[in-house]
Amino acid sequence: MDQDLQPPDPDAEERARLLANAEAASLAPAFREHPAIRLAYLHAVLGNISGSLTVLEAEEYLRDTYEIIDLCGTLPTLPKPAKSLVTAKRRLGLAVDDYIERIPICTVCFKPYTQDEIDSMDGPDCVSPRCQGIVYRIKHLLAPSGEARASQMQVAKRIPAKIQPYTSPILALRRMCLRRDFIESLRDASGDLNRLPLPDNSLMHDFHDAKAWGSFRVGMKRVVDEECNVSDEEILPGTGKSLLECDLGLSFTLNVDWFGITENRPHSCGGVYITCNNLHRSVRYLQQNIILVTTVPGPKEPSLEQLNYVFAPLVRDMKILGTGTIYLSASLSVSQVSSGVVMLAYSRAIPPRVHAGFELHVSDIQASRKVTGSAAHSHKAHPCNICLIEHDGINLPAGYDIANFVLRDDWKQLKAGFKSKNATSAKTRKEVLDATGSRHTELNEIPGWLPVNGSALDYMHNFFGMVEAFFSEVLIKGCLLDAGGWRTLQDCVNSIVWPSTIGRLPTNLGENRTLQKCDQLRRWCNIQSTVLWICWRGHTDKIGRRAPPIPSQNKNPPTFKRDLQRIYTLILYLSVAERILAAKAISMEEVRRGQRYLQQYCQGLLALGVNLVPNHHMSMHYTQMFERFGPAYAWWLFAFERCNGEQEDVNLNGHAFGEMELTLIRNWIGKHRLFELRGTLRTATEPERRLINRLMTKQGIQRGTLRTHIAGFTGGTRILQPKAAKRYTDIRKLPHANIYPLLLEYARSQWPQLNVVDDFTALPNSTPLIGSQCIKTLPFIYKEGIRYGSSVDLRSRADRFACVDFESGGRTPCHLLYHFVLATDLGIYTVYQEKYTEIEIISSQQLAAAVALIPVTLNSPPDVNIWIVHSLDRTGIEPIDDWLDNAEQELEDEGPN
Repeated sequence: MDQDLQPPDPDAEERARLLANAEAASLAPAFREHPAIRLAYLHAVLGNISGSLTVLEAEEYLRDTYEIIDLCGTLPTLPKPAKSLVTAKRRLGLAVDDYIERIPICTVCFKPYTQDEIDSMDGPDCVSPRCQGIVYRIKHLLAPSGEARASQMQVAKRIPAKIQPYTSPILALRRMCLRRDFIESLRDASGDLNRLPLPDNSLMHDFHDAKAWGSFRVGMKRVVDEECNVSDEEILPGTGKSLLECDLGLSFTLNVDWFGITENRPHSCGGVYITCNNLHRSVRYLQQNIILVTTVPGPKEPSLEQLNYVFAPLVRDMKILGTGTIYLSASLSVSQVSSGVVMLAYSRAIPPRVHAGFELHVSDIQASRKVTGSAAHSHKAHPCNICLIEHDGINLPAGYDIANFVLRDDWKQLKAGFKSKNATSAKTRKEVLDATGSRHTELNEIPGWLPVNGSALDYMHNFFGMVEAFFSEVLIKGCLLDAGGWRTLQDCVNSIVWPSTIGRLPTNLGENRTLQKCDQLRRWCNIQSTVLWICWRGHTDKIGRRAPPIPSQNKNPPTFKRDLQRIYTLILYLSVAERILAAKAISMEEVRRGQRYLQQYCQGLLALGVNLVPNHHMSMHYTQMFERFGPAYAWWLFAFERCNGEQEDVNLNGHAFGEMELTLIRNWIGKHRLFELRGTLRTATEPERRLINRLMTKQGIQRGTLRTHIAGFTGGTRILQPKAAKRYTDIRKLPHANIYPLLLEYARSQWPQLNVVDDFTALPNSTPLIGSQCIKTLPFIYKEGIRYGSSVDLRSRADRFACVDFESGGRTPCHLLYHFVLATDLGIYTVYQEKYTEIEIISSQQLAAAVALIPVTLNSPPDVNIWIVHSLDRTGIEPIDDWLDNAEQELEDEGPN
């Protein structure tokens, strides 16, 4: 091609500028000051960001530290040490306001304004039709200088009446791409572009095993014609390509949620989060890898119309990351589209062009309907945003006839959304909503955004919402337990020996009778079949049909059939479905199997006359969700809920009109900058490194939903050992005399090439197993984030039992005696209490699951003490129990319906 017709390189100038400024921007100003002063900055700032120090307390700490340094005669004068927390943050490179855009908005409709528009307005009233809000307030300040300042004259200044804090995902990505840990944790997608779909019997481990991975295309534009028909077309021929084809293409997940941030008055704040699906899921939900785009100002949850204004800057930036710009040559004969943004990236000599797009949106059902512009779940004609069922159908067989569902079409929903946008009256918009179930959402403007197939049903709230509905509406309101039954339930729950890394159920469950948290409902779903069997069993240990009598004082007696045997069968179906669907890795065959159990559960409730709610119907769409987005661990909301918890823990000053929301996003970005500070510690002292690493690295594995969620992915199949194993153990002095010959036999089978012999044998080319110098004893180990104790663990008795997978293919609950170091779908098992087989040596890799022990005394035969052992793993499916084989056959005989 002729040199004059060569298209301009839009990246050349930008890459040169980025490379020129890279070194200057990488070193914080504080690293040119005295190390003692810098360490004082770090303690004060970190105490404020990650601890509980207020601004005043942090500044007092700085002053006190300077006095100590001054007494030592080493307080520098140039540069003068920072006295304010703001200055200390700026010198450490932790100033966050450079990354936050404060958008002035109307106090009522959330319409955004610029400061220039505010300064030129005739009055504070919002210019939107029929809006009663205001845009600015008057603040009187002292004149900045001159005679006016000397005479104490005041100057009136217009300040925004309310603000929306916003941080651009582009600015966040610029920082994140400079981090070594971020770049090295990104998935290498080079082999995914032309990969064939997984067979139905192959396990899906993450989002990248599902259909949505790589479905977003960059270089596209969204076209809407006069009839509101919508299509995505290439900006120019050949510009469209998959994220997988990009130099650095990032697949995003969007989450929106609301949470309370004040205790003395109701104030709800919204968080808009973005995660990167390219990251390994062990680090995907760490706070430093989650972008908090905006905190939606309260005090109430916004309407969809208000939320559209909130989303506008995000839509702008996502278009830049995905759509692009057209460049024309001087002769206008050659054009080029350049989407994405050029960014510096760790280990990249040439800054790559970064592209991004939403391949997944997941929020709870209320937020999801606003984000996608769908009708509320209480809408009479459109309660489901996935299919065309009506609200009355939720309590009819048609609501659970999966094979005959009529699914919604993305492009029809988009067409209805743009019709709603173009409507000139509220009446017309309501007509569109009632006819189609769709309203306009600003996110519809993003090319590639799909309101139906791009949004996942929130498994966490949906499934465990059904568990809560059974507990409250069937078990409690159905009067299926009398006073004695509730006492038995509470005693049984309190007798359970739980693993130390797993949360507990309330100790007063029989009295309080509420389960409010999803992790509690998850634990209850795991054990409910055993606990209710204990409560309902008769003198022969079998469950009868007759439920306890309804109390005479009950003003609202249940109307459904109170057949305990049928209800207990449905409990088993629900527990099995959760056991299957909540696995970390799952195949589509297993998904369909779990879906059928869930379908049978809902149909069974319907046959009993139990009133069902939208959650029950929407769970019939799980097969689509798993096929498109992978295992539930890739898209459920446990991790995002923890983000809200982080926000709720931030100290706030109680100021309204967006000020508290600004504090929240400052704190979030401050923690990001703190993590990024570790990358600039080349000239730091050792105390500074220890301080940063101590705060950023959590020692040990603590109990908690998110930490267990992440630890399971981080650990993989690695065995993590404590630091306590320093001395060798004399195996022959252990209480169990036959340990040494068992270990010898195990070592010989594991390492036959070593020719292992006992320590009394001397043979050439052999390896002696010296009983007092070869083996260390560990009190506990961690595998996949789960703690496994032993009989020598003095810390806790809770982790001394576990399920073990044996080479024969069976899984057996065992009592763990020692950990040595050498130089059923339901997951329920029954064993006799405190009775064990002969001691056997196994590999730690065979440890399969933490367990909960429920002690039971049988009635038939009488006075037999057993443990009912619940396996609490989520890594796979155990061999099928006999009763489940029979249930499976019944489902096949009856058909899917």
